[in-house]
Amino acid sequence: NISKIIVGISGSQILSTRKDVVDKILKGIVKQSDIVNSVAKVRLEYSKTMKEPIHLIPINYRIDDSPALINPRQMMGQKLYSRFHVASVSKTVISNIENCLKHCQLSVESYVAEPYGSALASLSDNELNIGSLLIDIGGSSTSFCIIYDGKFYHVGHVLIGGHNITKDIATILGIRMEVAEKIKNLNNTLIISPVEEKEVIKFRANESYEEQTIVRISREDLRN
Repeated sequence: NISKIIVGISGSQILSTRKDVVDKILKGIVKQSDIVNSVAKVRLEYSKTMKEPIHLIPINYRIDDSPALINPRQMMGQKLYSRFHVASVSKTVISNIENCLKHCQLSVESYVAEPYGSALASLSDNELNIGSLLIDIGGSSTSFCIIYDGKFYHVGHVLIGGHNITKDIATILGIRMEVAEKIKNLNNTLIISPVEEKEVIKFRANESYEEQTIVRISREDLRN
């Protein structure tokens, strides 16, 4: 039986921010405890707000006036400067999700930003390292995230999704939404060859057998 699950949160629910933390290096050499203290400071700051951090990603560190570092452990100095990318969600959203799942006898193991989860699932190691923008098209909104140097740098969204595409097809061709949705699902690639551009898509504009209007449109026109 499944008892714990990882829940994906849409990018439309996530706030992406940068947080800078300054800490005194306790023993003059950066230890794991110094890193933990920096993370704890960020979490403490969010505990006083209505936001819950679901991702807390270290972007870089600096020691005193040194250039940015990826790993400061065992280096000497007076102050440790840490920069984090924080992806946070409203605590109200989290509470409602957990309350809903409780009725299904499920508990949440952790949360993940949906576009980030999609990036980890679909991008190669090389794409994660050289930098990629992943676009995750949903029904009413489109989420995106930026991955660079293997790190999750930013997440955001725009309020345009698959529903808007269906509506455009229905409006331009003067057909019902259900028919437009079917056309979109069956012919949904924008990457087509010059030969495919001239291919004609045929469909019935209505389901009535008494009045069957056949509509034709080329793949090129549908794409445009």
